Amino acid sequence: MGRPAGAASSSRLPGTWIQLALASVAVFAVAYIIHQPSVRFGFLTSWDDPTYVTDNPWIRGLTAENIKFAFTTPYFANYLPLHLVSYMVDYSLWGLNPFGFHLQSVILAALNAVLAFFVVRRLIGSFALGRSGVGAVGVVNLDHGTDRSGEENRTARAVEELRAARAIKEVKLVTLGPAAE
Repeated sequence: MGRPAGAASSSRLPGTWIQLALASVAVFAVAYIIHQPSVRFGFLTSWDDPTYVTDNPWIRGLTAENIKFAFTTPYFANYLPLHLVSYMVDYSLWGLNPFGFHLQSVILAALNAVLAFFVVRRLIGSFALGRSGVGAVGVVNLDHGTDRSGEENRTARAVEELRAARAIKEVKLVTLGPAAE
């Protein structure tokens, strides 16, 4: 006998917690391996890395003044506060060593691939490892892999993946009723 209408649940999606953990680790590892070569690159001084990173006084420390600036003032014709805050964290940890800046980008790309896995799993109701793998590989391009200023794309993607997951949940609540949670 099938489930009654409105009885769908995210806990009914395929996969045990161990399978999900292993799949998440696998997706993270694939994305990390693909993006990892970029940690050996320097800053791209012919692009906008000088504007956003090497010559930017507002990332020189994770201070209240710098955080207030990031959230209240557009920088270089952009309003990207999380982008600037991530640079502040990088600078606080690594100074102007490009290795640390690129390492954070690689980790964000891998985490985004894991988020994509869960969003797609929720959308289609299956493990969807193939689609998540495409997401892990699909974001590899020159800007994301080497240009430090591509950070706004990775940060925005993470936020959008979380918003998509929430929107999917809201649609299920509207179409299936309160038992959909």
